[in-house]
Amino acid sequence: MYTATAIGSYYVKQTNAFGCFKNSASVAVTSSCKIGDSNAETLIISPNPATNIVHINIGFVDAYSGNAILIMYNNLGEIVFNAEQLFINNQIDMQINIPAQLPAGMYSIQVIADGKLYDSKLIISK
Repeated sequence: MYTATAIGSYYVKQTNAFGCFKNSASVAVTSSCKIGDSNAETLIISPNPATNIVHINIGFVDAYSGNAILIMYNNLGEIVFNAEQLFINNQIDMQINIPAQLPAGMYSIQVIADGKLYDSKLIISK
């Protein structure tokens, strides 16, 4: 097993006893899997599972102020909620009221800020 420690494209090279090889399709890693990086920018969603309100937080390592776009997708890939927020002081801290019409289930949360994409899963329970 290999754990990616940097953003990039990765593939498996399989070689037989005769030196013939074949490369697998590459997989793009869009966020670092490096363990123990205390300066990592991470998307924190709480509570998770949530019923009515969810808090979304990202702390940035470098100084950044600007707009953040939040998009919530259902399991079919449909956008069920989106919001935009101006933030300052290297911090996004959003409180989202979960729309009452959303059924219980798993949703994907994406936040786009400073040219980077942060994603996580949210479970809504009713």
